[in-house]
Amino acid sequence: MGFRKNLRSLFNPRRIYFQFEYALEAFVKYILHKLNGGSVSMRMHKYRHLNGNIKISSSVSPKRIALFVAYHSRDSIPISNIKYIESLSKVGFSIFYIHNGPLLPNIIEKLSTICHKVVCRPNVGSDCGAWKDAYLFFKSKGFFKNVEWLLFCNDSNLFLGGTNAENFRLRFSTLLSESEHDLIALSKNYELHQHYQSFFLCMRSTIFMSHSFYKFWKKYTPFTHRFYSIDKCEIRLTKKIFSHYSSHVMYDSVTLYDNICSEKNVISNQFLSLLPKNAMHLSCCVEGDNLYEFELQKILSILTCHNPSHSLALLFVEYMQSPFLKKDLVMAGSYSLTQLQSIVKRYTYYQNDSSLKQEIMNLYVSRGLNTSYINRPRFSYRKGINPYEGMYLGGWGDSLKNMGFD
Repeated sequence: MGFRKNLRSLFNPRRIYFQFEYALEAFVKYILHKLNGGSVSMRMHKYRHLNGNIKISSSVSPKRIALFVAYHSRDSIPISNIKYIESLSKVGFSIFYIHNGPLLPNIIEKLSTICHKVVCRPNVGSDCGAWKDAYLFFKSKGFFKNVEWLLFCNDSNLFLGGTNAENFRLRFSTLLSESEHDLIALSKNYELHQHYQSFFLCMRSTIFMSHSFYKFWKKYTPFTHRFYSIDKCEIRLTKKIFSHYSSHVMYDSVTLYDNICSEKNVISNQFLSLLPKNAMHLSCCVEGDNLYEFELQKILSILTCHNPSHSLALLFVEYMQSPFLKKDLVMAGSYSLTQLQSIVKRYTYYQNDSSLKQEIMNLYVSRGLNTSYINRPRFSYRKGINPYEGMYLGGWGDSLKNMGFD
């Protein structure tokens, strides 16, 4: 039923029109950008009056660099971003803050106290476009010559801080020091095309100094198009580059399963309250007050079929001490405002940080629910929002039926 439903949506005439319109718009905008002299160098120097001279400091030769791509108001810095940056700095990363758009001089000055470099660029190609520009530009200047680890990350994730941030830092630091893996990713999406999610990709020099990696970014065309970025950046990076190297995923369903099983007498109501709102029908898997292994296996087998940064988000926070929450969890229809309010309130209470809690909840409230976009079909398509049902969390094909669900 779920498969047929998704198949019908692919051949929806309005969806086909929006698909064509979006692709054409992205193509035309990029062609106009190229005709106006658009290039890596031009974009990185677009706001030269703000960036100043981008050069290497002879006194600092970082071994770990994070290319942190951000997009926010020009006159403020999100508290979440600051906590995220500070956490990465404690793990030994020098932060290169790449902002897709201009920032006020006083904001750049504030960021410069906690970042190695701050660069503003025009928002061409969104995050993948920013990584292309920053990587190629800084590599050409010799910035990565002595670097051991290069991290691509962005602020599409909110950062809770507190004890979860400390747990993340300890795990990440250990992996960087002791792991033999070439890639450390935050999560891996197995939905349709398995791929490492681009909002956190930490690569050893064996990857980012390779000719194939350089060639990939040299050829990548930074269209400002959400689905293009997923297909040609995230998925293709996994297939063409990362599949040839050893990797480790920090937050996945296997480790989540082990963590939950290691806890004695997991209260079923507490666990079920952390499921996505469209997956609460999975409560029929659970009998009694405590959650048992077979029940857990049945639930996770369905949730793992979908984008883990959405389908497992609150479970990662609760049972794996993840500090990350995607900004579109409510807008995409994955979770309700009350679910986010409950967990954000609890985890910010522990660190006595009401300002962070307020910032996070204000963002979720301001973006609205998925149903807020029923009369905005074009926007819904471009953001991947299903305004009528939210994030679909059924089984693919007959997988739900085969597991005993109607």
